[in-house]
Amino acid sequence: MMTGTVRAPSPCEHGRYADRMRPPASVLLIVPVAVLVGCSTPDPEASAPTPTQTITASPQSSPTLSPTSDPVVAPTCEELADPELVTSLAESGYVPTASPFEIGDVTLDPGVQCTWVIPDSGTDAHVLQAWGVITDAQAQVAIDALVGEGWVTEPGEEGTYVTFPGGGVQSDAEGYYTTYLFGDGWVTLSDVKAGLAEIVRPVS
Repeated sequence: MMTGTVRAPSPCEHGRYADRMRPPASVLLIVPVAVLVGCSTPDPEASAPTPTQTITASPQSSPTLSPTSDPVVAPTCEELADPELVTSLAESGYVPTASPFEIGDVTLDPGVQCTWVIPDSGTDAHVLQAWGVITDAQAQVAIDALVGEGWVTEPGEEGTYVTFPGGGVQSDAEGYYTTYLFGDGWVTLSDVKAGLAEIVRPVS
């Protein structure tokens, strides 16, 4: 009979001796979980810390608003007239007076009417210029009213001329008296038709 110490398999060797020395099922159930964990080989990939991915949100560009144009305002009498005309009138002693630009019952806004006169001259000599913003509907009403009073329409490259047929204080070289020019969204007025070319319209 052989004597000696029988070494019990270590928990880590349990798998190698399972076929020869399979313990009863009740024994297997009481094996400490900590021991089994100690026998397992750590997975290097599982134990390695998972790199954290940092996602940087790209800034969204704000919508660019198109610059809005400044609202059109009525010019001064000096701005409305051609610079050479302003110089000539000033040298001759003419002084401008600004007033609202009205056609019938309609006051144009923005709009201005300028009357240049020589103060205390005792004469009716004057230079009349006017400009204003007008809608198509207002223009048609104004033209119809003027025609009803005897004014005459005449087509032009920039719009429709409406001319007083005669009887004014002064006329231009072609015999035209006070004349309106109705354009696209605007209207001008001068004491003579040729004077319309000396009006500097604001840029709209």
